[in-house]
Amino acid sequence: MDDLWADGTPDYRIDFCQETTEVWTGLHKEVSQFTRLKGHLYLDQGALHLSCADFGEAYTGRYDWKDYTAVFEMTPLTGENNMVNVRVQGAIRSYAVALLADSKIALLKNENGYRILTETAFDWKAGRDYEVSVCAQGARLHAEIKEVLVGCRQNQQLQTETAVLEYEDTDHPYLQGVVGVSVRNGSHAKYSSIRMRCNS
Repeated sequence: MDDLWADGTPDYRIDFCQETTEVWTGLHKEVSQFTRLKGHLYLDQGALHLSCADFGEAYTGRYDWKDYTAVFEMTPLTGENNMVNVRVQGAIRSYAVALLADSKIALLKNENGYRILTETAFDWKAGRDYEVSVCAQGARLHAEIKEVLVGCRQNQQLQTETAVLEYEDTDHPYLQGVVGVSVRNGSHAKYSSIRMRCNS
């Protein structure tokens, strides 16, 4: 093969029912399509799980994705630092939307350590399913999070109140990067899907 290239607008989707565990050696296992920095990352019953003692992070996608919207379906299981990441440029640079202690959600910036850019009240609960949508457009970030309820009779999704976070980063913003998931301080979250589409 002399040349290989891809063209067009990215429309990237991961349904964890279709992913596999790659066995590198007897003890070294990884989840397909992901790069793991740290933490316990595994597949169980069609979902991706990430847990940690101190922190865990995993990433997927292309390093040169610029303006996009990423949608994560997640369920916090334990702990108070369950997150999704956008514009990831490695272990020390990214943005995150986090479910935090005291019924709060926040937009964070990782500059070799996470700091809160903005936060708001949101009464999230462990064991419930949430849809987190993050739009990165230039230096502006817009995030929405809502609980997703599945109706028992008609098997349709019912959506509850939406919380919104917005921030314009004027201090050396990250303008491109992959997407990811992360947990901190002993937290454990599961993720059923990730969707990313390029903003026009």
